[in-house]
Amino acid sequence: AAADRFLSRALDSADLTGDLRRLALYYLGETRDLGAGDARPIFQEIMDTGTEGDRLTTEAQLALAHSLARHGDLTGALDIADHLNIDEDDPEFSYRYQELLGVIHWSAGQFEQSATAFERSRQVALAQSSPLLTGLATRHLALASCWIQPVTILPIIDRAEALNRDLGMKPGIGQCLMSRATALAGTEPLSAIEQLLEEAHDVFTGAGYLDDALGPRAVEVFAAAVDGDDELAKQHRRRLYREASGRLPRHWLAVSDVWTGQREAFDQVRWPQGADKAWQAWSDVLTRRRNGGSSRP
Repeated sequence: AAADRFLSRALDSADLTGDLRRLALYYLGETRDLGAGDARPIFQEIMDTGTEGDRLTTEAQLALAHSLARHGDLTGALDIADHLNIDEDDPEFSYRYQELLGVIHWSAGQFEQSATAFERSRQVALAQSSPLLTGLATRHLALASCWIQPVTILPIIDRAEALNRDLGMKPGIGQCLMSRATALAGTEPLSAIEQLLEEAHDVFTGAGYLDDALGPRAVEVFAAAVDGDDELAKQHRRRLYREASGRLPRHWLAVSDVWTGQREAFDQVRWPQGADKAWQAWSDVLTRRRNGGSSRP
């Protein structure tokens, strides 16, 4: 809130013009996107006042696309991504572009496309010898692949968790615990899955990542549904909805609807492949896991 007030006051000054104003707008947008405000109009202004290909415009495009994805507009996010002019020789933007694609496709239930994008971002990180980016990309690869390769992804999850623990990255540790629980759903006892998810939830909340803490709650719905306990799945969905109040739940409310036969949040998301295909994608992972196999067609 203090940073928002400071930047807002600075932007009221007539002396702040040109790229300095656009830079201040960018930091205001980032501040609001992490808080309770709506950063989308701010990123749009940066884009409208820049030129195609200038670095700050690309930064704003990436930030806006991520913001749209967090708010459930996956179609809008992918439209921005499809029109980005990224120089493949720029490792930073190349990494972030593939990361963006991975996030959008993961949220939409397009797991193969998501895993491909995250693997490309991982290759960029490895080429740059960046432990930080490698830790990020490896855990993101696990987030996508745990839905379709529940057995073969486990060594990748092990590697991702070790990297993120070495770096002290609490969100990464939480994501790895959640991915492990997702991969093991249907093969380990439900009590063991729920223990992993509670640990992931505690890691997220303890580090202040309250939006991310909704992920483990949603996977609890999935795990109960895989176990055949539809009433428990509905109970978990109700808790997820309660805890999501005032937060940005990404796609988690929508997919919990799929696993419990509801549509309350599902119909509010803009799905890039269309609502019917999105429903089928998130329904298929449950059906195949219930049948004891991988979730890959």
